[in-house]
Amino acid sequence: MLLNLPRARAVMAERGLDALVAAHRINIYYLTDFWGALQRIDRSWSCYAVLPRDPDAPAALVVGLAELHLLDRRPTWVPNVITYARSRAEGGAGKADSGPPELYPRRAGLPLTATEQAWTAIVDGQAGKYQASALLALKRALTDAGLSSARIGTDDPRLIGWLQGCGLDRLTGADAVTAFRQIRMVKTPDEIALLKRAAEINVEAIEAVVGAVHEGATVEEMELVFNTAWAQRGGQSLYILLGSAGGLRHGRVTKGDPFMVDALGTYRGYHGDTGRTVVVGEPAAEVRKAAAALQKGWETACAAAKPGVAVSDLLTLATQTVNREGFSQYHRAVAHSVGLEHTDNPVTHGLEAAPPPLVLAENMVLSLDMPHHEFGFGHLHLEDSILIGKQGATVLAPMKQDLIVT
Repeated sequence: MLLNLPRARAVMAERGLDALVAAHRINIYYLTDFWGALQRIDRSWSCYAVLPRDPDAPAALVVGLAELHLLDRRPTWVPNVITYARSRAEGGAGKADSGPPELYPRRAGLPLTATEQAWTAIVDGQAGKYQASALLALKRALTDAGLSSARIGTDDPRLIGWLQGCGLDRLTGADAVTAFRQIRMVKTPDEIALLKRAAEINVEAIEAVVGAVHEGATVEEMELVFNTAWAQRGGQSLYILLGSAGGLRHGRVTKGDPFMVDALGTYRGYHGDTGRTVVVGEPAAEVRKAAAALQKGWETACAAAKPGVAVSDLLTLATQTVNREGFSQYHRAVAHSVGLEHTDNPVTHGLEAAPPPLVLAENMVLSLDMPHHEFGFGHLHLEDSILIGKQGATVLAPMKQDLIVT
């Protein structure tokens, strides 16, 4: 299970919520373990998840008939699955329980494979529960859980008005975007395993790029190597920044010129985030000194990373250490929780007050991020994701942190 259920119920209690309702794909995935094709293409309002605070009320997944078969291969832990499909009956659209849905044709006399029999059983298990739209299926899920007049938290506040408009007029709600992130910051064992694999693939993809880099190489050439390495390992590359967000400062890899590698990708929805500094040919002594100082700062901050430590204190320690090591131009280390989003911790959005300072907790995964961009000098970077344990931190996917010279 991806969901940290005890933490979710604690956050709901803290915020006075009777349930969480997810409309956005990563939160649906997080609450239910379900990841369908419509989530992959980010088809909004096609799938929902409901998590009641009351452990005796059934959690629910709303999914369209076309994707119901996926539950055979990727089952969900939630007990209440409700599907929706347009009725064959004239005028059935928009009405709940409005007649037999449009099912896949089944010709009499043709034998079914074992897999088809399993699919058929899943579909037949929805008899009497079909709804005519995703919103009506969500209404049914809330009603089944006794939440018709509850206070719900949702990652899409428009849902409150929509649900009130289709009959749940006593329902109230609150924006829960921050609540979802607050819950997701502390990872479950299943999440940690996925984050570890994402970090490992990212490291392997960076190593493939380093193995292919040469004087005169372009960003496009190195992106192709990176993207291919991720795909070959069953993940998805998101980006590899080379030099800076704007690219290499000379347009191509230039001998002796240090450039940042900042690489990001996902494995089954979870992010790997890694950074290094690369130089082709012999670097200047000042570059070696700067890279060594960055490494010392990163190592010092990592050694101090324990539950209860404020992330701001870690960043101050990292920056001050780099400066003491002789790299006075360095001015700012950063960090963020990493998980289903690149930045998985609460951030300021809309009219909400700024979130409280980020404090480390056991089983949090933190990306300790130390870039340096200096026009005229070059772009350096060092970043790894660390798992916070009871006694300290461990790197999810160890990779040599020294300046990479090819």
